[in-house]
Amino acid sequence: MVRSGHAAAYGVLYTRHSSLALRVAQKEADNSSDAEDIVSDAFAVIFQALGNGGGPKQSFGAYLLTTVRRMAHRRNLQARRGAPPSHYVHPIEEAAKNSAGLGTEEAAVLITALRSLPSRWQAVLWYTEVDDMKPAEISKVMGLTANAVSALLLRAREGLRIAYIQSHVIPAMDNSCEAVMQKLGRFVLSSGSMPGREAIRRHVNGCPNCTVSLAALGGMREAMIGNKRPG
Repeated sequence: MVRSGHAAAYGVLYTRHSSLALRVAQKEADNSSDAEDIVSDAFAVIFQALGNGGGPKQSFGAYLLTTVRRMAHRRNLQARRGAPPSHYVHPIEEAAKNSAGLGTEEAAVLITALRSLPSRWQAVLWYTEVDDMKPAEISKVMGLTANAVSALLLRAREGLRIAYIQSHVIPAMDNSCEAVMQKLGRFVLSSGSMPGREAIRRHVNGCPNCTVSLAALGGMREAMIGNKRPG
């Protein structure tokens, strides 16, 4: 059906095979944080191939997993080659420390959030926000298409927002809260499509500590939207 022009049918293939593809990507990638990007890129490449008359004709699953492995290995090499040079770290930290409106403690939190990101995300943020490079220029440095750079930048900015928010979570007082606490940053910034959202909401409604954390993070989210910071 996809080959015949029914693009919506590709969603069936995604639903059927994406979970296994993600597990393979997590195993093959040097940085497991890249796994979702790898799977997304693999599905996009295969969809384009099918539209051009290529791609798998028999076993879609096997073809997909081979593509995922190949792209994971390629990304591992690109990450080692495309990360910002080590001497860039100091200017990033200085920029955070000297940003208007950021105190020393907040600057330290922002730096920690940035460092927690995958190297490719750090790289694309650096090239865009500090070097003021355009996607077409960055594509030559990172070995990606300009569209792939734009998509990577969106994920990197969202990842920085989540990491920054998450760093302000009040430490869990109960082991039962720990799993929820680890997801509150993404929960606060999600648009309603986050997996497990309702389970998190139910826990928060019955947990005073998590309720306080969520309220505090919600306030931070509103401030970030108003100030456009970080990312």
